Amino acid sequence: MRQSVSQSRHPLAPVQRDQLLGGRDTFAGNAIVQLVCRCDENLDLPAFEWACEQVLANHDVLRTRILLRDGREPEQAFPERVKLSVDLDDWRRLGDEDRERRLTERLLAERERGFDPGAPPLLRFFVSETAVDHSVAILSFHRAILDSRSLPFVLSDLFEAYDAYCSFGTPEVRYALPYRTYLAWLRRRDLESATSYWRLRLDGFEGPTPLPGEAEAGPEPGAGFGVRRRPLPESLDRDLGRLLEREQICIEALLQGAWAALLAENSGQEDVLFGVERDCRLSALPGEDRLIGPYTRLVPMRLRVPAGEDWVRWLRRLQGRFRALRQHEHAPREEMLGDSPPEQAPFESAVAFEGRPLDRQLRSLGRAWRRRHFELVDPPRVPVELRGFQEPGLVLELVHQRERLGDEGAEAALERLAELLEEFAAGGA
Repeated sequence: MRQSVSQSRHPLAPVQRDQLLGGRDTFAGNAIVQLVCRCDENLDLPAFEWACEQVLANHDVLRTRILLRDGREPEQAFPERVKLSVDLDDWRRLGDEDRERRLTERLLAERERGFDPGAPPLLRFFVSETAVDHSVAILSFHRAILDSRSLPFVLSDLFEAYDAYCSFGTPEVRYALPYRTYLAWLRRRDLESATSYWRLRLDGFEGPTPLPGEAEAGPEPGAGFGVRRRPLPESLDRDLGRLLEREQICIEALLQGAWAALLAENSGQEDVLFGVERDCRLSALPGEDRLIGPYTRLVPMRLRVPAGEDWVRWLRRLQGRFRALRQHEHAPREEMLGDSPPEQAPFESAVAFEGRPLDRQLRSLGRAWRRRHFELVDPPRVPVELRGFQEPGLVLELVHQRERLGDEGAEAALERLAELLEEFAAGGA
């Protein structure tokens, strides 16, 4: 007898397996991403729960059940029905400071609570009224079922269903390719060329490149993670924009180049290794513009940063190497690292360009979206992660585990990054 779709089991995608190297210990803490939605309205709870159920029914990956068994490869299934948890509270009698404190405590508690991988969905909501015509909602989810680039699709489906319910309308059901389709595509891949590529690229590299500022500023044990931001001055942002346009260099290469230069300068090593974010949906299923699930992952980027090199020429080569990753970014971690233990991290820092912040993307839709304000709480995937945002000028954000890099060290790293970007702009003038 053939298994039904909901009963059939599938291997995890490499991007999912990256999140589970610690087994059951990886279902809490920094593996949990959270979205805070502050609404200038009181959410209708029956309507909100109904809208959540519609979204879960439409997207198989949101119903993922992960099966972990000792001595066997993890698998996943997609049950047809799951029960979503929506926790409620009432903060209307609290003052502003107490509400913010309660929100911070709730976010931490949700991360520490984590998820049972075998009890889907690996997401839940918390909702509280905060004042007359004001409420807050928190979405917590595990990285193994969603990435941040899926959130505009998930949230637009959710709130359009909610608004339709409240106005006695019928929500538009938007098609999204099932995550099972991506898993089937992965099974047809020939890994031989990717294995050869990664073995050649990483041959001879002995360990992670030291973090910038780690030795000088020191760690802050047990302090969770920090987020430091630095908008670039308008003049520098303008000069860099001209450089990128004139030389046809992508902004990802610019950020990676600055980070590589910082690592080399800090470590005294010409040969450095860090992670770069790749959106694997672009190379797997081109033409599909609504792919919901975990598709973005960090893959190794190894670079030589020779002293005295012309920055522009070097950035062009870096860009070519970044683009060459497209053919090999789906390889399983063990194929990348060869004989190294899969739980051994090849890098301790990473670079990602996130584009426009989520709040700007959603509020630009107008109408009811202007009453909703979104804040993403996204812990670092490695000890230190540099993220770039277009707001509309370039903003650098350093997300760091404080037990590895304290706030002072993070600030110093951002300051030096801005100086390196000035050197790039001057070198390309």
